[in-house]
Amino acid sequence: MDQPRDREALVPEAEQGTLRVLRAAVEAGAERIVLTSSIVAMMYRAGRPAVTRVGEGDWTDPEWPPISAYVVSKTRAELAAWSFMVGHGARGRLVVVNPGFVLGPLLDRVSGTSVDAVRLLLTGKYPALPPTAYPVVDVRDVAALHVAAMTAPLGGRRLLAAGETISFRDMALTLREAFPERATRIPLRTLPGFAVRLVAVFDPAVR
Repeated sequence: MDQPRDREALVPEAEQGTLRVLRAAVEAGAERIVLTSSIVAMMYRAGRPAVTRVGEGDWTDPEWPPISAYVVSKTRAELAAWSFMVGHGARGRLVVVNPGFVLGPLLDRVSGTSVDAVRLLLTGKYPALPPTAYPVVDVRDVAALHVAAMTAPLGGRRLLAAGETISFRDMALTLREAFPERATRIPLRTLPGFAVRLVAVFDPAVR
């Protein structure tokens, strides 16, 4: 959840790591390469309406100042991947999966940011919720999509892995029902956007 203040700080590793794998796969003659990107590489740009329909032709503007270092790195890494494959005449051998807010069973004690956000709700770390909603997807569906993308006739495509868009308040209501013993800890009050932005100045996790 903690983001570096330098928006470009994560880009070198993200780009170089992606390109190393692609280079090795192309040189080895791989018929299909499936890359995991993120929906965040599709949805952030200036002038975007509050409610937005996102498709595979949409791209985040990595130069847009409000976005985080994570969003910048995911966008630049995917752009670099497509550029590399096009430059090697191999665009049709790449499929990119762009998951939304990934939730589901953990393999071990290490969790990602999406699960950490749910943990914050369960533990009542914050007394109120941000006025935001995310397109949620089960990690098992994301895994199945990756496997299917290895052989499906989808070369050169970006696959959006996302189901219903769910607000933090809806998540909180679901968690209260699933964990009644924790219900009093799980907040339901939603803060206005300006208040969240104010808190975000001082709290990296909120930011």
